Formats: sequence, structure tokens, C-alpha cells
Amino acid sequence: MALRKCRECGSQVSSRAAACPQCGAPTKRKTNPLVGLLAFIIIIIVCAGVCTEVFNLGDKTLPSVGDKQGDASKRPTGQAAVEEPAPQPAAKAEPEKGMGETLSVGYTSYCVWRAWYSDRLSSNQFLNKRPNAKWLFLDISVRNNDRKARMVPPFKLVDENGAEYESSGEGTMIENAIGVLESLNPSVTKQGLVVFDVPQNHQYRLKVSGGYWSSEDGFIRIVPGSPP
Repeated sequence: MALRKCRECGSQVSSRAAACPQCGAPTKRKTNPLVGLLAFIIIIIVCAGVCTEVFNLGDKTLPSVGDKQGDASKRPTGQAAVEEPAPQPAAKAEPEKGMGETLSVGYTSYCVWRAWYSDRLSSNQFLNKRPNAKWLFLDISVRNNDRKARMVPPFKLVDENGAEYESSGEGTMIENAIGVLESLNPSVTKQGLVVFDVPQNHQYRLKVSGGYWSSEDGFIRIVPGSPP
């Protein structure tokens, strides 16, 4: 049996005694029932919070490998979905022909019969001009396949590096030249010369258009030969 001091008078009191024999003070405090109830409520709230956190951790699963964007319901609020770009259709290859072959693009057909370099623009002394580089003559046929009269589209040369060269204005003055402002009636073919002033040390392709009312282009490989 253990002894302890009374809270009121300080006398030695048995731990089993309900009250001090000297002053009659109770040896045990009465527990306030409200304190116990409050402690119970606090314990319940803490347990509920712990359980909620455990369940939330279980729900935060990583998206599968096949689902690149993840579940939209698990995405943080305000975060926009990242859309993958739509696949682009493959670019359509532009048609290309060799010399002596007919190339039809849009409503126009072309054929390059011959090509050659020269230092002389014309045998006519009044029309002859010296080139800045080298005169390249192309003997070309152009046909209008439309049902209306159409102007001859402009001609361009493209070298192996992608540089573009325009036809020479001087070349439109020579005999049998094809002018870019010429008009062809339906089903009419015009054969003549187109002249370029270009360096000789390149490989060229003639870039032709389907017409002013067409968005199509095509190419004809140029292989210069001997002058006629």
C-alpha cells in the first residue's frame, strides 16, 4: 500500500483511501465529462483525416504508356489538355520530264526540243547583244489546252542549288521568240525560242506553270547540246 500527500492538508494518505482522514478532502479528482467528450471528438477527426489522405494517395496512379495525356479528371484544375498536331498529308511531287517529252500541267502543255549555249544572241547585228554570262537558248513548244484564250506563262530556270533565273528580256526581240505576254487560243500550239542569260557551270531544269489561273508547276530537265 502506497502513501501520498493530501492536496489540502499535506497529511499522509493511503493511495486506496477515497478521502483524507484528517481533513476529509477527496484523494482523486473527478473527471469532467465534457473534457473526455472533447478528447474523443478530436481523436475521431484526426483518424478521419489520416484515412482520407491514404485513399487520395491510392487514387493518384500514373497514366498508362498508351495514354500520353493522362486522365482529364486527374489533371490539375485550369491545366489545358495538350493536343497532338494532326498528321500532315504528304506533299505531292511536282511532275518532271526530260527533253523531247511532253509535260502537261494545269491547262498548258510544254515540250523542250533542243537547248544550246551561245555567245551571240542573234545573227542580226542590230539585235545581237553580248551576254553577262552565257546565252542559253531553249526551243520550246507551248500548247493551250483550255477552252478559252490564255496568255503564255513566264518561264524560269532552277539550278541544282535551288536558285531561280528569269528569261532574258533581250531574247524576246529575236526572231521566233516566245513572249510571255503572247496569247494562245484553245488547242493552239506555239513553237519558238526562250533565251536565258545564265552561268554555264550549272545543271538546270525549266520550271513551267500550269497557267496564270492554275497553281500547278512542273519541271523539264535541260541537257544543252551543240548549236544548230
